[in-house]
Amino acid sequence: KQTICDEIRDSGEAVVFDDASTDIKWSRHPVPVLYGFKSYCAFPVYLDDGSWFGTLCAIDPEPRQVSDEEIVRILTEFAARAGRILSRC
Repeated sequence: KQTICDEIRDSGEAVVFDDASTDIKWSRHPVPVLYGFKSYCAFPVYLDDGSWFGTLCAIDPEPRQVSDEEIVRILTEFAARAGRILSRC
């Protein structure tokens, strides 16, 4: 319950923000404050049978422009690829 992964599992949606301290929603969220990070992106990873596996995420204590459309597209594809690979195990 001390991560954003639970929210991603519940919503099925990626979470991406460049700077928690300037983002209306995330500046008030306890997790970035607790762990001291500014930028964050996490994408749900599902196995081929549709079951939840986890997230592919990147966390940085510095602000980064992770919400760039191309970055989001690529990381979404990586998460899907990870799910396909994990399904073979």
